[in-house]
Amino acid sequence: MTNAASSVQYFHESRQLVRFEDCDPAGIIFFANYFRYAQGAIAEYFNETGEFTQFYDGAELVYPVISTGADFKKMLRLGDMLQIFISVSQMKESSFEFLFEFFHEGNKTAELKIAHVCISKKTGAKQKLPEFLKKLGSGI
Repeated sequence: MTNAASSVQYFHESRQLVRFEDCDPAGIIFFANYFRYAQGAIAEYFNETGEFTQFYDGAELVYPVISTGADFKKMLRLGDMLQIFISVSQMKESSFEFLFEFFHEGNKTAELKIAHVCISKKTGAKQKLPEFLKKLGSGI
């Protein structure tokens, strides 16, 4: 799927309402809540595909975050409805990076990148990515 406001090939779209508890005293979304929205959107995707347990509570593999980044472009306020488009910006043998693009009324408000590494739950050693994650990177 492609977002009309971006040329990036995304695999999931989520919608979120900016709520009171998400804002600072000025009524603007607190920056850290973008990461909470991103995590919620990816959990929504894995829940819809039936891969939630594989990603979040796998018996053998886990996917800790190894780096994050954010670029904030426009303020979001209490009551704004935002769209979150998720794509894969990087895919390697044992790591991958999700790109989250946030839009409000067709305008990009932020872009987040969250990188994960695939490791053995038992030993902590790097492992090759499983197929359910490799398929997400087929569009890059």
